[in-house]
Amino acid sequence: MQRHSFLKTVALPVRGSAIKALLMVLLAILVNFVVLYLTRRYYGMLRDRAKRRHHRRSSNAHTHGKESVAKKSEPKMLFLLGLPGSGKTTWLTQYLGRCDDTHTVISADAVRTRITGRFDDFSHEEEVRGAIINEIVLRIRERCNVVLDDTRYVMNGEFRKCLASIVPSCRRIVKEFPISYHFAYARLQKDAEDGKLHHHYSEIELEDLEATFSAVRVTMKEEGWKQFLEKERRRR
Repeated sequence: MQRHSFLKTVALPVRGSAIKALLMVLLAILVNFVVLYLTRRYYGMLRDRAKRRHHRRSSNAHTHGKESVAKKSEPKMLFLLGLPGSGKTTWLTQYLGRCDDTHTVISADAVRTRITGRFDDFSHEEEVRGAIINEIVLRIRERCNVVLDDTRYVMNGEFRKCLASIVPSCRRIVKEFPISYHFAYARLQKDAEDGKLHHHYSEIELEDLEATFSAVRVTMKEEGWKQFLEKERRRR
């Protein structure tokens, strides 16, 4: 009886230790399962996020590519920004002759002559302004490239704002002709001596226009006008 009692006494701690060890093993296994589950879930979420970002980038790139192609297919509205005597008309003649003859040139002087009979008659300027806007809008709707060569209207913020509110979608491009008013005045004087018809500008008027030109360059950039680039010289 004493031996049997001794065996029972010894067996109880052994069994308790075994159960405790088993519980520790089960707990360790459970912890491993939890860690594995959380790890897979975390990395799965990261992978899904990466896939979504990649999909968005691919989608945006695809959309941007389509938009770029569509944008390039739109007609151009080219404004020549510069003082009288800065070489705008000379450059335009060479550009149309050598590089790109697809533009319809709109000249305020030509429109004014058609309406009043004289290029320097400003008595019907509201009508002239409306005719210029209507012609630009009509040509853009016909998907024609348009170029406006006129110092006053290109520099006129209200004119540009009115035009932007009604003109169909197009590429708005500006070609700048920076020049000192001294040189512009000298060129106009030389043209007058050669018998070329020009509006008369005093040096003070040209000086004021030079200051306006500097301000308009900044404003047109803010309005979304893009600079004329060399690649625009390619015949389309």
